[in-house]
Amino acid sequence: MRSPSGSSAFHRIYQWLLLRTQPGSAMGEPYLSPPDDVGASASRRGPQETETGAFLLRIGKLSVAGTIGGLAECMAAYPLDTVKTRMQTSEAASSGGAFRCFSTAIREDGALALYRGMSSRVVASMLAASVLFGANGTLKEVFGADSSQPLSGRFMLAAMGTGVLEAIAYCPLELVKTRMQVLRGSPAGVTVWTTGAQIYRHHGIFKGSYKGFSSMLLKEGLGNTVYFGSYELCKQALGGRSTGGAVGSGGGGAPGDERQQQHQEQAGIGPIVAAGGCAGVLYTVATHPIDTVKSLVQTDSIKAPRYRGFLDGWRQALAQGRRRHGVGRGDGAGAVGGVKAFLGLYRGLSPAIARAFLGNSALFVTYESVLDVLGR
Repeated sequence: MRSPSGSSAFHRIYQWLLLRTQPGSAMGEPYLSPPDDVGASASRRGPQETETGAFLLRIGKLSVAGTIGGLAECMAAYPLDTVKTRMQTSEAASSGGAFRCFSTAIREDGALALYRGMSSRVVASMLAASVLFGANGTLKEVFGADSSQPLSGRFMLAAMGTGVLEAIAYCPLELVKTRMQVLRGSPAGVTVWTTGAQIYRHHGIFKGSYKGFSSMLLKEGLGNTVYFGSYELCKQALGGRSTGGAVGSGGGGAPGDERQQQHQEQAGIGPIVAAGGCAGVLYTVATHPIDTVKSLVQTDSIKAPRYRGFLDGWRQALAQGRRRHGVGRGDGAGAVGGVKAFLGLYRGLSPAIARAFLGNSALFVTYESVLDVLGR
């Protein structure tokens, strides 16, 4: 299926919005011009208010399920996220591996240090997951995407757009969480709320609260394309049902195939656990170098920054890796040194993978379970 792009994508959005304001615009139907006989269509399909209400109810269910899933994900994996961030931002912390970083943090700062900044992360995870699933459901309908075809251009465009919206909503909370995680000791009076307020008061929104936004935008745009696509592919390969097509189409297996639907229901949560974990791991592997640079930029001084945005952070991180391996740009082994420098951006990967599998398994199991309770 060809991906809508450029003016055709905007035209599709315009058509979708136009149909939403017209009586007789049924959810999940093709994006066609409004029917000539509006009155007959309205009487046949029901009033506009009913259709709009059903659409909003569906989005509300996705958002509520995502919110609760985000809470489950955060509770399951936060200590590993702290270890990952410390390893990304400190060569000393990353030199001894994840277990040494974990044990050192507990010995020097106390076990509660692994949960520092968690209230910000809880709010951020719930907000991000709500935006993630609500926006993805909406964009899948806008672009006519079908979850049973996760490699289609329309599905990937909806996933990428979801990442953009998530970065906008999530960046200020991610900034506070990241800066809290790298604090040493137990500074008095430093909380999530005082940190966030201080950043905003002294530096404003764009220079302060949205520091590292370009890194977030790139990470979430790429990451969510991998994330949603791999989740659906893995779940379908393991015999689970697809999450559903466009928002109005609901979930379930192939229409009319009762035996396939029964088999999918009997598969239980196994495919969801495995697919959610795999999606989280693939997302992490695809975006970890970007996430490392994001962590460097967001933990940098706001008043006198060392990194001038993502590209400068990327360049300096690679240069540091080259120096660490004793390789200059003009050396004959420059290519090897470049590869080693790039692989250095994957420091902190082991706790990140563990966090990703554990957290995203919890997220998707909770998300799918809540959707079942709410009636999808």
